[in-house]
Amino acid sequence: SNVFQEKLLAGGTRRREALGMLGLFGTLITFVQASFLERKAFEAINWDLSTASQFLGFETCLFFMYCFTSVFLSHADAAVFNLSMLTSDIYSVLYAWFVQHQNPTWMYGLAFLTTMSGLVLYYSKPMPTEASRPPDALQDSCDNSILPRA
Repeated sequence: SNVFQEKLLAGGTRRREALGMLGLFGTLITFVQASFLERKAFEAINWDLSTASQFLGFETCLFFMYCFTSVFLSHADAAVFNLSMLTSDIYSVLYAWFVQHQNPTWMYGLAFLTTMSGLVLYYSKPMPTEASRPPDALQDSCDNSILPRA
């Protein structure tokens, strides 16, 4: 999905339009999919204030993640975004190490080294999408705000 979102944003589509279409079609597809595959699970949920607020908090986090992802993908590649997301696991390892006093295995060190080397190799050459971006894509960035102007 990040590659398609990058293609929309790099092709000159305004950020509001891309996020609107992602939200509309994502909601429709998710509703159809959940109604067929997760119907029994949804019927079994006890919808109280705590459950509804947790669901709302999760949806709010997703909203901001997709908004910030669109900003990131306006200036970088989906490959950089995905590689950067892989490096975010370091925070969970640091939490497990310092707070829970668990030692990471050597496999994590190897995986982190591989991910970091991928980032270094990727940044060693110019980004492939820089050549494919239209010249007016950066000039239109003032109209790509997430929220409408007052």
